[in-house]
Amino acid sequence: MVNVAFIVSHNRTVLFRAVAEKLEKDGHVVYWLSPSRVWSRWLMSTGVDESRILQILFPGNDEPEGDCQHRLSRYEVDLTYNAILLSDRVMKALPPRIAQCVFADWADKISNFISSNEIALLLSEKTWAIELISDQVCKKLGIPTFNPHTVRIPATRFAFFNGWSERDFFSPFEPGQKHFSSAEALIQRFRATPSKPWYYYRNNSRKISLYSLAKKYVKHALILRNSDRGNPTRSSAKELVLREVVRQYNRVLALSKAAFHQPKNLEQYSPYILLTLHRQPEASIDVLAHKLSNQLEAIKALVRSLPSDYTLLVKEHSNAIGDRSMAFYNAVARLPNTILIHPMVDSLSLIKSARFVLSATGTASFEAALLGVPAATMVEMFFSPILVRPQFNPYVVTAPQIRDIIESKMQTSDEQRVAFMARIMANSFDAVTVGPDINPIAMDEQNIHNFYSAISMLIDSVNSNVYHRRTSDAALGGGHNNADS
Repeated sequence: MVNVAFIVSHNRTVLFRAVAEKLEKDGHVVYWLSPSRVWSRWLMSTGVDESRILQILFPGNDEPEGDCQHRLSRYEVDLTYNAILLSDRVMKALPPRIAQCVFADWADKISNFISSNEIALLLSEKTWAIELISDQVCKKLGIPTFNPHTVRIPATRFAFFNGWSERDFFSPFEPGQKHFSSAEALIQRFRATPSKPWYYYRNNSRKISLYSLAKKYVKHALILRNSDRGNPTRSSAKELVLREVVRQYNRVLALSKAAFHQPKNLEQYSPYILLTLHRQPEASIDVLAHKLSNQLEAIKALVRSLPSDYTLLVKEHSNAIGDRSMAFYNAVARLPNTILIHPMVDSLSLIKSARFVLSATGTASFEAALLGVPAATMVEMFFSPILVRPQFNPYVVTAPQIRDIIESKMQTSDEQRVAFMARIMANSFDAVTVGPDINPIAMDEQNIHNFYSAISMLIDSVNSNVYHRRTSDAALGGGHNNADS
């Protein structure tokens, strides 16, 4: 049996707890790292012993003590604490010296908790500072840590991504014939009728009224003041309200005054390169691509190396209107050979006619590769094997290199795409891993069972220290990894 830990992650905690109950019935011991008093109390109300919860909160007003930088450096493995601070939308508001000492205290507590309880596996999202610090501590201790996250295509399946990045996922199984058949069919379906993942439509369909916003922020303020003080993943109600006011102001200006194009004929821009933007703040850009998180400067760098006979189409994210100021859009619109594309223009139609598709870490690059369009991401991603190069840094790429990518038809073959997708099908699982507030299916008994079965497989591998590949056709039975589902 294995000691396993989860990190509390807002409403996702409800799904984690449902899975943990099944793991406990198997004899495993489950521990929790919690940045929230509210969720800690909720866990205890479901039967979790207080001794199995590590509460990680903002400290009081005491002045930081000791050499915090030296203490932090002991835990740095593949992500610096400066990068963690700058990626966290709450913590980066603190003076750096105080934040560093808070991080050092957290790292010591997490290290002691994991060591003293002999925790052998950590599962969590990789967005907030507490999650990223835990990731570094585990790596320093030699403890595997994974993020159960969607593989995007197909969006209803997830894999266990190694550590904080999405460069690779846990893949002990060699794909069998059924996985190759499923992969080939998936690619054929996607090319025939390409569609966006479920969370794209969910995010675009959300309608928020002023009343619901006011209700949300009053509730947030009361919780933060009365029952969840010290939660390092909660902004103050004042900050949230100010952020929303600025967002709505930016949204009105952007939709009325930004120089967005809604092309009826893409030939007028041909040949063109498509660059898709990310929402921000968001882990996909602030964590996964933290060294390239200034999207405006990345666009400018790319334009400097853009061959003069090509146009750059910059597509705003459909969920990002309001995130950026008019100054951002005006700066992009002033760049030579650069066109701003309206956020609601279908990105798949833009991809199909592009000579090259680029994003920081976006699904658009994955979609393009499956459609046979040359594509890349700015940092290495798990789907990089089917891109034209592992990563595309706009600050160092040259115009001849861009032209080579486009004109030499650098591209993976259909056989390579099928082989890659077969690997995904063999090592991913049929379940959603978000909270029920994001997708109500999360708490369906079948979804909970599938998630539990996948974690059980992971625990078995960790427990036996078996990380070598083995065939999955026979090894993975039942619904949790049915590639045909």
